Amino acid sequence: MIRFCFLILVLLLPLNSGKLHAENLDLIDIFQLAEANDPRFLQQKSKRNSSLELKSQAIAVLLPTISATGRSNWNYLRNKKFNFQSVGIQRFWSHTGQIDVSQPIFNLDSWFLLSQSEYQITKAEALLAKSYQDLIIRTVNAYLNVLLAQETVDLTRAELKARQQLLEQAKLRFEVGLAPVTQSLEAEARHAATSASLAAAKAALIDAQSALQEITGHPSSDQLLPLAPELILESPEPGNVNQWKLYAINRNRELMAAVSDVKVAEKQVDREKARHYPTITGTASYSFNDNNSTFGLRGETGLIGVQVNVPIFSGGRIMSRVRQAHYNLQASKQVFEQTKRSVDRSVTKTFFDVKSNIDQVEAIRKSVRSFERVLETIQVGMEVGSNTLVDVLDAQTDFYKAKRDLSSQQFAYLMSWLKLRLAAGLLEQSDVVRLNGYLQNVSEEPSS
Repeated sequence: MIRFCFLILVLLLPLNSGKLHAENLDLIDIFQLAEANDPRFLQQKSKRNSSLELKSQAIAVLLPTISATGRSNWNYLRNKKFNFQSVGIQRFWSHTGQIDVSQPIFNLDSWFLLSQSEYQITKAEALLAKSYQDLIIRTVNAYLNVLLAQETVDLTRAELKARQQLLEQAKLRFEVGLAPVTQSLEAEARHAATSASLAAAKAALIDAQSALQEITGHPSSDQLLPLAPELILESPEPGNVNQWKLYAINRNRELMAAVSDVKVAEKQVDREKARHYPTITGTASYSFNDNNSTFGLRGETGLIGVQVNVPIFSGGRIMSRVRQAHYNLQASKQVFEQTKRSVDRSVTKTFFDVKSNIDQVEAIRKSVRSFERVLETIQVGMEVGSNTLVDVLDAQTDFYKAKRDLSSQQFAYLMSWLKLRLAAGLLEQSDVVRLNGYLQNVSEEPSS
């Protein structure tokens, strides 16, 4: 029975890992790998978790402190002088113990520290959300770069095949005396140049795959789902850039982190000013002493009191720290202002990048269709003698370049769409799902 269960388990294991090895991975699969394995994102996650401890530490300062100490000693005493200890040798044990309790009653710095820790946590949460959005951008960009590199390889291979056919035609035409040797040499040169381009394209593909693996930690980049043949282009909605700027003011994570940083600096000013005020602490202690010598003490003591600490003069250190905190506050405000302006510019740029990329994609699509018709016409013209082989080579160059430009521009459109949502603070995992609709075998389509 045990052998049978083990056999079933062995047979089922490949089914569980088949998604990574047998099937093509889509963008959602790749993003899940990135979310679980990307060092940058996991580092920021750990920093957020570390910041969460600040509140617990601030609360601890407001709570009682209890400590206990105890000591047992074996003693040897030889007294040569007559006194209350008596003359002679004594060997004895002594035992002491003490418990101390202190409770802050009034300490403004501690309360400001608690408030400051809450803003520090808010900042850490905003930075983690920003890191998550950056992870989306980096993952999608790396995924698209692999697709672009693969498409470049495929197009260059197709171009090389077309060059090879023309080279064979040129050699044949030269041998039968229908074309000069220059056309054969030109075809050979173009073929060699395309071969070099293919080698470069393959190297670029390997590098793009390595870049994606750097994020996901898995070498699965050669099994990615490609883009669907027709890419639907959609303008930003709403179509008013000012509305996107309003989104950014309220939701941009980098801006939210800068706001929290200002609040942290304000609380630091309050903390430094609080050092001018007295602190009041309640104290209590209990101790016992047990000495087995002839002169030793045996008994207990206890006390309850209030300790007041009033700062009078510290050499100007407190005033200096207050000024320093004010300067840091002003610096934080300037960082916020700079971040606000940068976000405003980023929203404006990405908004019009989306529009510009739509226009460029549509224009290049027309050029691809035109160059394709031109290539077909010139190929027919070469057969009837109205065009030369060099004309065909030039037409091929223009056609394949237009196709590569189209792929590149379509990927640029997708990235500008994501970056607009990033700048506005709207980018989230659902955008990855919608973008996944642009891939083959997936029905959903993204929307702005």
